[in-house]
Amino acid sequence: MAVAVITSLLAVQWLQPGQYVMLWSAPVLDALQQPARWFEEARLWLGKKQHLQQQNRQLRQKLAQQASLYQQVKSLQEDNRQLRQLLHVRQLHGYQWQAARVLGYSPDAKNRRLLLRIEGTRADDVVVSDEGLVGLVAHQTAEYAVVRTILDASLAVPLTTEDGRLIALGRSNGLELRVDFVAATSSLEVGDILQTSGAGGIYPPGIKVARVRQVEPRKGSPFLMVTATPLAHWQGKRWLAVARNP
Repeated sequence: MAVAVITSLLAVQWLQPGQYVMLWSAPVLDALQQPARWFEEARLWLGKKQHLQQQNRQLRQKLAQQASLYQQVKSLQEDNRQLRQLLHVRQLHGYQWQAARVLGYSPDAKNRRLLLRIEGTRADDVVVSDEGLVGLVAHQTAEYAVVRTILDASLAVPLTTEDGRLIALGRSNGLELRVDFVAATSSLEVGDILQTSGAGGIYPPGIKVARVRQVEPRKGSPFLMVTATPLAHWQGKRWLAVARNP
């Protein structure tokens, strides 16, 4: 410390009076100016931080908007795909077809009831997908329709094979269709396609319904034990078609 003071005094004697004052005041001025510099640096840093935060918010908003637009495009593409598939539904003579938007499903595992947005339906109008029979309109209002699917035990569907060699009745067993009144002498086989026979006048003939999964003899009975899996997969569908007989 003493050496530093002596060195400073020796240096000072070679300076002019004005230079002596500046030499001793420089550290003091620097110390006084230091808070101002810190404040300015802090202000600049805070300004840059706020600017970066604003840019980050704007980027997040743009990303959210782009993600929303992407989902809308994907949804529209899926709607377009399903509607195009419905165009390939077999057009039955004498029936008018109308696309219907699916609004909801019943909470049971097989979605045995559906809610459609559609105008002008009537009870027992037939509902199909591009794969096959879905069910019947149970209740309707001016803009909505409740549909009982073929997995609803309240429905019974008259069935036949594609070549018309069979007369049977399909009813849900909760998971798939139980096909009753198939004679033990029938040539029905696993993998055969069952379709509506048109008997009873409710279902138009020729709509595909199910694929035979099991054929077994029933001891002491003139009928076989037959189960079939529905061809239509309505779970997750956003569009179905409703057939009306004007």
